[in-house]
Amino acid sequence: MTLTQGTRLPATFTSLYRLFLRTSSAAVLHHNKARLNLWVRWRPVFDAGARVVKEVEHNHSCLSQEVKHDRVEWLKLWNQRMDHTLALLYTSCKSRGLPHRLTRNLAFFVAAERQRLRSTHKKMKVWQPQDKSLSITPQPLATKVINTLAKKGKEAEFENNAASALNEVLRMAESSGGLTLGSNSILVRIKRYA
Repeated sequence: MTLTQGTRLPATFTSLYRLFLRTSSAAVLHHNKARLNLWVRWRPVFDAGARVVKEVEHNHSCLSQEVKHDRVEWLKLWNQRMDHTLALLYTSCKSRGLPHRLTRNLAFFVAAERQRLRSTHKKMKVWQPQDKSLSITPQPLATKVINTLAKKGKEAEFENNAASALNEVLRMAESSGGLTLGSNSILVRIKRYA
């Protein structure tokens, strides 16, 4: 799909995104996996910004004055937060202090979350309709299997609670620092082969 002139983002937005890509790459010393993890982490933030920019730029007649004013104010706050984020990333690439450790750990978090999601999907068995060992009627579960499932459920609940706590801490740090630390929701593509 090619973009027509009416659907393109403004040059200021695309240059901000390119600057972010270069700065985040330098912040993790151009380490390929860490760079990609940071890009995955901040991509939803830029998608939301692009959506609002398109609404403001291209839908002049569709939006009421109040809605348009709210969108413009949101964009001002978003731009200010991105300026602070770029400053953090720039400091991270110049020094090896707290900002560098923060960006490194954010990249590690994305990698660990991706690995966790893939491992849960890898444990699922692929259905094979030709398998004759499976009985047609379901058998009652043994006590050992029930206990194992309960233990796995508690582990999953613990992991979800830990991720939620980390997400809350990141949101508090964002609001106190006036910056954006990306999104914790990570999409993983799983390729299943039988």
